[in-house]
Amino acid sequence: MPKQTINILQITDMHLFADIKRDLLGVVTYDSFRAVVKHATKTLTKYSPQLIVLSGDLSQDDSEDAYSHLLNTISHFPQPIAWMPGNHDKPKLMEQVFAHSRLTHDKHFILGNWQIILLDTHWPNHVSGQLSAKQLHFLDNTLSNSKQHALIFLHHHVLPLHTDWLDPLNLQNNQAFLAILDKHSWVRGVVCGHVHQDSSIERKGIPFISTPSTCIQFKPLSRDFALDSQMPGYRYLHLEADGSLHTTLYRLEADKQFLPDMQSQGY
Repeated sequence: MPKQTINILQITDMHLFADIKRDLLGVVTYDSFRAVVKHATKTLTKYSPQLIVLSGDLSQDDSEDAYSHLLNTISHFPQPIAWMPGNHDKPKLMEQVFAHSRLTHDKHFILGNWQIILLDTHWPNHVSGQLSAKQLHFLDNTLSNSKQHALIFLHHHVLPLHTDWLDPLNLQNNQAFLAILDKHSWVRGVVCGHVHQDSSIERKGIPFISTPSTCIQFKPLSRDFALDSQMPGYRYLHLEADGSLHTTLYRLEADKQFLPDMQSQGY
């Protein structure tokens, strides 16, 4: 019999506030997040994911209440839930709030023939990201210790998306990251949030994938800041025993309450 497919559910960039009625550029982020979770809950039976990954920017206002709202919204998920901070998050506060929750602090998982690695690209007082020397060592050491197929999650995007205003806000030491990947041929994919859009770019046979936000979406290939009318979404990653990887992207059905103020010039 063929070995079981490993399924991972990725939900990213919720941008929640302490005030559940606050909006981000016209979208009430708590409402859109709850709608995404409701939609994802309906697909759990189909895919039975072994892991759920929350890939950064869980909060917009660095508040304890925002993280508490998140916990309350996903409390029904039976799967292990892993997380990483984004540029809008406060890592130490996240650790405190999540300490006694169902969320795991683990950043390395062995699932079937695969290893899943979560990296912290949070760079204090910067919108762009950076991997500390400790994080780079963790990545290199983890990949060196196991030659199982590897999938890597991080918040910031690594490769340019040709979205001029957004690309400078990427992982700033991406060359150091890529140099480690080039040493380990068993890396099969890199997945991020941050850019609020769906994309997949291949480098040396490795797909670099970004997943839409649960709230506002950024318009791809735009020179200046621009919003997109695409609906909030989330992604499943399907990992096969032979190292192949494919994904399924879901978006909410069109709903005007989740359309942002398209005239917004930034946030």
